Amino acid sequence: MNAAAGKTALLFDMDGVLVDSNAMHRDSWIAVAERHGLPVRHAEEIGCCGLTTRDVIAKLLRWDVDDEEATRLGEEKERLYREWIATRGIPAIPGVAAYVRRAAAAGFPCAVGTSAPKENLEACLRALGIGDCFRACATSGGALRGKPAPDIYLAAAEAIGAAPETCVVFEDAANGIAAAKAAGMRAVGILTAATKEELAQADAWHADFRSVPLPPL
Repeated sequence: MNAAAGKTALLFDMDGVLVDSNAMHRDSWIAVAERHGLPVRHAEEIGCCGLTTRDVIAKLLRWDVDDEEATRLGEEKERLYREWIATRGIPAIPGVAAYVRRAAAAGFPCAVGTSAPKENLEACLRALGIGDCFRACATSGGALRGKPAPDIYLAAAEAIGAAPETCVVFEDAANGIAAAKAAGMRAVGILTAATKEELAQADAWHADFRSVPLPPL
């Protein structure tokens, strides 16, 4: 149990767990590629693989660019993505806003752990109107390695004063489930981007948050 609140701590990934962002990620990557005459590989996997922006360029798109150009292209893509959120909004995963509000009101410590840039997280939370439900957020960058390394979830747990064994992570990607397990946490697979078989390491699975109980395990 969480020492501060006396309840299980709930840690949420963002893309595919809080927001249905896959299409917007894919389309913003494609737009940047077209601007610069770059190829688009594995477009169907962009946005649903739990990778950092730099890892998308290196491991999925495999653009032959140096570090400086990769950084510039990644920042361009993320700016476009945030502009679209501000002007178009972004759909929430069904049931998640009500679930997060109910969990926070019931005293379950909630935090976000995402490989996305901090600015993306802030844009999504503004669009959903649930930012005040989370006690802390951890994003990749600096000394924190991206998923499947456990760093992001360990940082999120530490920020809310929760021991790893008291945490339940909500994830939609195999990399995220692996990160939760590496951190010594339990995991619930949200089947928005992967199958139950692809998230076989999870402790439970749900199509979306309309069927998730509280506490989730």
